[in-house]
Amino acid sequence: MFGLEYVLAAIKILTNIGFAIVTAIPLSISWNCVAPKYLVQIGLPELFSHVPFWHIVAFLLCARFIGEYLNNLIPKFISISNSSTSQ
Repeated sequence: MFGLEYVLAAIKILTNIGFAIVTAIPLSISWNCVAPKYLVQIGLPELFSHVPFWHIVAFLLCARFIGEYLNNLIPKFISISNSSTSQ
């Protein structure tokens, strides 16, 4: 059982990478179709009108990991306790 936690962590990381790749496909297609036509007119810089696929994957992975860290931190900042006394 010594290596099981490492195997499970590797499976979790690979699952997150797979999820990011699959999610980035429609996001990349829709962003790269919409941004050059509509978002340049409202002042979006030319740099953001075409975002490469792997940049979107990296953004999704960063957002996922930061979200997991924030999810682990929030219960430590906010603690709710409920105590009832019966007489």
